[in-house]
Amino acid sequence: MTLKQSFPYEKSIVTNALYDTIEKLELNLDSSNSARGTLIVSEGRLAGKMRIGLSTGASEQETAVSIFPEGAGEGTSAKWGRIILRELATTIEQAHRRQRR
Repeated sequence: MTLKQSFPYEKSIVTNALYDTIEKLELNLDSSNSARGTLIVSEGRLAGKMRIGLSTGASEQETAVSIFPEGAGEGTSAKWGRIILRELATTIEQAHRRQRR
């Protein structure tokens, strides 16, 4: 199952927020490829990994985040994917509010 959500921010902002989110959730960043906009993430106690892809949305000011199971990680991806997207949205919103102050 692939999960996808778009954010109305440029890719660099969403990427930085995603790194913060991964750290906050104490997930493992197994590898990243900034040129392709992909990260491989795992959760230490569960088998399976997730591939997180970032791509430009409808405009340069929009970024789509897609989460795919990697290997045998279908269950891990479904559970953690929703958590990551929810926490990522919260992280971006908090940063946006701080910036407006």
